[in-house]
Amino acid sequence: MATHNRYLSPLVVLLVIIISAAGLVACQGQGRPPVDPAATPGPTSSSGQSQIRALLGEPDTEGLVSAVQDAAPAVPTVTPFPASLTDQAARGQQVFSRMCGKCHGQRGQGLLAPRLIGDDSLAGHATAQDLFNFVSTYMPADSPGSLKGDDYWAVVGFLLKQNNLLPQNGKALGSDSAPEISLKR
Repeated sequence: MATHNRYLSPLVVLLVIIISAAGLVACQGQGRPPVDPAATPGPTSSSGQSQIRALLGEPDTEGLVSAVQDAAPAVPTVTPFPASLTDQAARGQQVFSRMCGKCHGQRGQGLLAPRLIGDDSLAGHATAQDLFNFVSTYMPADSPGSLKGDDYWAVVGFLLKQNNLLPQNGKALGSDSAPEISLKR
């Protein structure tokens, strides 16, 4: 119920504004003096008064900016590129679950697409760089090349970890280290 409350208040404010504006228009058409929007019962916030002024044709850019900022969705935080291979693989697991699991299975066991974890499942690629080149060009199948480069590297790190192919140095994967990492067991 808590998630509905944040939408309920703007809806009530909007209904009060519409009803108030309709009443003002009706009063003006019957020879009654217009009502001062600031004295109109209803929303007392400056945002509500700004919306009433806007309905009456009075521009209020400050109120409009405030209303747009209040209605704007929260911007997700950006996760920085991981410094270690362990962090990169953990991030890769999240990306894999979200973007790859629907075809390859959440455990990489294969569903609609081939298995990626276990028993030489990456043997078709000679190095981690070859694997990166393939996935960054052709995956995900429904939107090839649509992920950020960091996310592709993270997925490759996750796959290497799950297949016990991680290098011992612990350095995050990138174009400087990936060509040296063999995927042959």
